[in-house]
Amino acid sequence: MTTSVNIGMGTLPLRSVPTPSRTDVLLDELVTAIGLAPADAHRLQETRDIPRAMRRIIRMATHVGQSWTCWQDSAGQVSLVIAEMPPQVLWEKDGFVGLDIDRYAEDGELVGSGRWLRDQHGTWRRWGAN
Repeated sequence: MTTSVNIGMGTLPLRSVPTPSRTDVLLDELVTAIGLAPADAHRLQETRDIPRAMRRIIRMATHVGQSWTCWQDSAGQVSLVIAEMPPQVLWEKDGFVGLDIDRYAEDGELVGSGRWLRDQHGTWRRWGAN
């Protein structure tokens, strides 16, 4: 959706910012809650700032509807997490929310996978490995 704004001498189109999906919001919450991103890290949102191997993973994940977050710490180390919600039958009846995540290093190497569940009180805990 594009909106226009009148700036006096003309009209400029404004692109609306897409609303984050539920998975995007949960992924950001999980990364913060369990400390996946160091306190000194900043989020990388521009693909030009992300290593090439990670960009390939992000393209594939986006193509299949997965969410991602990428950050760089003060030492310059870049980390990527890809997430998707597991089938609802696994968590919906008990009030849990779940995410299946994969973590990647700068070279695109998979460094960890797991399923995380958030209970009714907002506490995240790991539930087995994928």
